[in-house]
Amino acid sequence: MTTYTEDVDSRALQIAEAINAREAKSVWSIHASMICGEDAEAASTLLAEKFGPIGDGAFARNAAGTFDVLAAMSVVCRWGDQLSRESLNHVRTVFTDGVLSRGNTENHWLMHYVGSLLACERWPDEPLWWNGMTPAATHGEADRWLRGIIDRTARCGHHEYDSPQYHPWHLLPMVVLADHAKDAGLRQLAAQAATLYTADMALEYSQGGWAGGHSREGYRENTWTVSGNLGVLQYLYFGGEPFAADRHSHPLGGIALAATWRPPEIVARIALDQSSLPHVVRKTKAPREIHRHADQAPRAVRKYTYLSTSFALGSTQLGID
Repeated sequence: MTTYTEDVDSRALQIAEAINAREAKSVWSIHASMICGEDAEAASTLLAEKFGPIGDGAFARNAAGTFDVLAAMSVVCRWGDQLSRESLNHVRTVFTDGVLSRGNTENHWLMHYVGSLLACERWPDEPLWWNGMTPAATHGEADRWLRGIIDRTARCGHHEYDSPQYHPWHLLPMVVLADHAKDAGLRQLAAQAATLYTADMALEYSQGGWAGGHSREGYRENTWTVSGNLGVLQYLYFGGEPFAADRHSHPLGGIALAATWRPPEIVARIALDQSSLPHVVRKTKAPREIHRHADQAPRAVRKYTYLSTSFALGSTQLGID
């Protein structure tokens, strides 16, 4: 009989092979390629080509958005000892002399600050960062913001909550931080936050999807059983259904596949346990305007989800956008 960790590792390899079999490649798919034993030289070339391309114009500089900042530093932290010096120098140059976008939502800021903190820890002796600040000052800003969002989530609830489309962009940064941050206290906080996010997934896991109300659902999918890109993480951590490559092998999952962090087994048991159905799940979340600096005072957002063996029905209050 296999252990939960062995089961997760087995599913991770299954997902990685499906991702790696695709013709399209990106910074996100490098994890899967390396897990499958692909050549590190090819991974180095892909990292240099896909991360921080030069923009248009006579004075253009390397530019990168929040998603690739997280993916690139996850690759560097996990596989850096196997990557070429040229590819690592390229990543360093993007952080020291490029133009990085911090984005405008909580998940953007989270990915930006995790990537920035890890880059500052890898190259702490650079005189200036891309933003004109020293690595120490940039690291300090990132550290304060990351500890702040973890504290607010623990006290008030997740702000961009329970979204099949956006939840991975909160969970994955915490997984990367839990694995690679130098400060043991920050690693522990990130691991606890990742566990909390995974437990949120588990409480309303139903028939391979996420039942109940979601913030930032969009795409007119709010009545679909399965939506968003979350399936790769649900299958990795919970199993519970046959593998389907179209739903369970989104390249974003590469970060989680290669990570040493795993959720506690009890979280997967919660997701798969149907012995108490039907039952009701009640959650209290924080409204997003606490991060939007709105004039009105933040109000709690309350969710109600009825789960049975055959269907689920959920509702959520306002206070989101």
